[in-house]
Amino acid sequence: MKLLKLYSLFVILLLASGLSSCTGYLKDADIHAEQLKVSEAYFVLNNKTSYAEVFILNGTGSYHAECSNPHVVQTILKGNRLYILGMEYGDVSIKVWDAKDPDCIPVEILVNVTESIPRIHYAEQIIYVKKGEQRLLHPSFPSDTYTWETEDKAVASVRVTTEGYVLKGSKTGITAISVSKEYWVVQPYIVVVVDQYPLILSDYVFSWSATAEELEQGLDIPMGLMVKVGYGKYEISSTDEDIVSPSIHQISIDTDTDELYNPAYIFFKTRKIGNTTVTVTDLTTGEQATIYVNIKLKT
Repeated sequence: MKLLKLYSLFVILLLASGLSSCTGYLKDADIHAEQLKVSEAYFVLNNKTSYAEVFILNGTGSYHAECSNPHVVQTILKGNRLYILGMEYGDVSIKVWDAKDPDCIPVEILVNVTESIPRIHYAEQIIYVKKGEQRLLHPSFPSDTYTWETEDKAVASVRVTTEGYVLKGSKTGITAISVSKEYWVVQPYIVVVVDQYPLILSDYVFSWSATAEELEQGLDIPMGLMVKVGYGKYEISSTDEDIVSPSIHQISIDTDTDELYNPAYIFFKTRKIGNTTVTVTDLTTGEQATIYVNIKLKT
């Protein structure tokens, strides 16, 4: 009997010990944060509104996001901020949960992408810089918000100064400047590093229609062409001065026209119909460019 009582006491103590240790374990693992929420749960994305920023509320901070179709939408988590990037047409759901809370109920975000959205916008401007020289750029991207860098730093580099962005050509070649933020990239310039600046015109063919009366009086054509890149000292001539009498006038550069370097306007005066060629010469390098001109009779 005494042995039975001792055995019973041993079993009770053992059970109590086990229960105590289990209770302690559950207490350590029992992380129940306040129910997870998001600032907004439905978005429509397109090229005008190409991304969305969502604030994750509550939780422990160990957030995860999973998209039902990453070809349509991609996600980036930065702390308690979720960036949703539209990619292709379609509808998706994004589930957000807290990995440290075992009882966390995932939050669902619905996204409708109405059109294909390019994440990289390519440059329309080509900028020339001489090897070993620097050019000051004047874009509209603030330096404290965006990251600027050249894709091939051996060809050219860009740095931020108090005056703006300074582009330096290191060796001849072609590269691009990429301006990036967390959720998109734009390439405002294709950069061409050269040994000497080439002579580049806005166009190499010009056509105009004039009435017989205008030709008789001599018509100053209200539209012309432009020297976009060169050294600044130019000479211009025509093979037939009656068909076209050309003139050239250097202009100052606006801050939003970084693509130009020592530009000049080209104007034409005409007195008769026909075809002729106009030659522009850069007096610094001797390089020439030819414009093919056609003056027609307006009927």
